[in-house]
Amino acid sequence: MYHRLREQNFHMIPTAFTGIAAALLIGGGQTLHSKFRIPIPTDLESISGIQADSDAANILRQCRLFIIDEASQVSIAILECIDRLLRDLMRRPNLPFGGKVVVLTGDFRQCGPVSDNPVIESSTRMCIKLSNLWPTFTQMGLIENVRAEPNEVEFKNWLLEVGEGRCRVYDGHQLIRLPQQVVCTGNLVNDIFGEGELLLNENNRYNRAILCPTNRDALEINEVILRRSPEPNRQMLSVTHLLDRENDDDDVDNEDPIEDVLRRTPTNFPPHILNLKVGVPVMLIRNWSVSDGLCNGTRLIVTQINNHTVRCRVLNGPTANQEFNFCRTTFRSPLTEPGVRMRRVQFPFRLAFAMTINKSQGQTFDMVGLLLRAPCFAHGQLYVATSRVRNFNSIRILVQDHLIGRDRQGELPGLDADGGCYTKNVVFRAFLQ
Repeated sequence: MYHRLREQNFHMIPTAFTGIAAALLIGGGQTLHSKFRIPIPTDLESISGIQADSDAANILRQCRLFIIDEASQVSIAILECIDRLLRDLMRRPNLPFGGKVVVLTGDFRQCGPVSDNPVIESSTRMCIKLSNLWPTFTQMGLIENVRAEPNEVEFKNWLLEVGEGRCRVYDGHQLIRLPQQVVCTGNLVNDIFGEGELLLNENNRYNRAILCPTNRDALEINEVILRRSPEPNRQMLSVTHLLDRENDDDDVDNEDPIEDVLRRTPTNFPPHILNLKVGVPVMLIRNWSVSDGLCNGTRLIVTQINNHTVRCRVLNGPTANQEFNFCRTTFRSPLTEPGVRMRRVQFPFRLAFAMTINKSQGQTFDMVGLLLRAPCFAHGQLYVATSRVRNFNSIRILVQDHLIGRDRQGELPGLDADGGCYTKNVVFRAFLQ
């Protein structure tokens, strides 16, 4: 289809919300923020940075079809920013997207837009299905799960029950009972990576991962697994400074102890002490070079560690098995960040034995362990985690018992006559309507 459209000089632009999804698009996709120059963070009044007389504007005018992948993660603010831009460029203010054809693709059972609002339910108000633009789209559904093995009918049906919130609910608090064959009753690391020393030259272990709802758990379990490798460890230290609340200047008068700041690893930041070994899997945490498939979320294998560079081999995606050099780069807290802001110069990696559920979206693994020290807290997280594999035998879920409170889960007495293991499945109906 794509090549036939190209042969007919049908100009189209494939884009995606995340870099790793964009890199996988045929024809070389770009992220939404890059292609449409959308500011970060994006609010309902945001305006694109593309000037009407620029080359970027002319490219958009010539395009006849825009494809936006991972639509479930696109917020109303982003979609309406693109709409305003195209209306202005085409000088057709009364037509959605200036009359351009826009195709949205994605699974709304998956994770939704990330909200800066501490009230989790605010994410539902950001869903593009609540935009005034949504009625202008024609909806079409795909019904075949191509990731799961064809004969895994029971597994496919269970995934749909989880994703659509059709599992039997207990206590009226989103608790569901997990199938017994996926429940881990021992050591989750052993189940996924094997017992004893972790030999990093075993390729069959590179396509395995432990998923966690939170960054904190992922960072901790990565260090636990890394210590199992007998390879020599290299500690790569960052340069970290506190920033002023009003600008990006160093805050020399800040009284917060620098030791406390060094221990912090905010979302989308590398740790101050980055422990690396030759052979370990790492994940890029910024878009390094989308044209080379080096995007936020790309998994790599460390092949060489120097004082100022780290060489890595790409593990998946369009440039798999190619090697690239990486240097330290700068990470800054946004001006909207509450609390302490920082600037950190560090290699753009985190260890990738474990990762957050949101980071795993769009990827496929041979084995997945799901570590639930507390339940999933956002729409689609349990569905995303369990749908990264092809069958029941490829996933193990370790649920930490919480017998009371809002995080109630585990082996809870009195819910079923024969016991069982329970956890929370958060599904927002507004995403599925």
